[in-house]
Amino acid sequence: MHLRRDSRADGLLLPIGFSFNYTPQVMSHHRATIPQVLYNTPDPFTEPSELYKIIAEVLPNATDPIKCWLVTEEHGYWNEATKSFVNRAATLKPEDSIHGVSLDEAFKTIEAQVMLRVRSGFKYQLEWDPMSPTHFRKFEIQADGAKKEY
Repeated sequence: MHLRRDSRADGLLLPIGFSFNYTPQVMSHHRATIPQVLYNTPDPFTEPSELYKIIAEVLPNATDPIKCWLVTEEHGYWNEATKSFVNRAATLKPEDSIHGVSLDEAFKTIEAQVMLRVRSGFKYQLEWDPMSPTHFRKFEIQADGAKKEY
């Protein structure tokens, strides 16, 4: 195999014919991070459950391919009976939403916002797991940020 140095990838050795293009679209699905959804009850399927949804999305009019992410948060209730997110309200939408941040900065902001909500009692999270009988694994986020499965 013949290798070459790619100048756009800090001298990374790549096979000839391979190109390295870092874009946020490669780093995420549908131009958004995986939503972090936090509940204040351990079983959100049994009753309408208060929640926060924190996500970073690519700004639609972004001109910088790196600093194009915006972190937002919504508050509302999940109603299992109607399978809907009701009483939605934006609780975090930066005023300066025309200037994005990098993906690394977005993940740091998401982590800080998650920990803020955990400290206020929204410490329960579901993770999709198609191999589980319920299709979800349940976690309680600890004060130090560690996840404990329950």
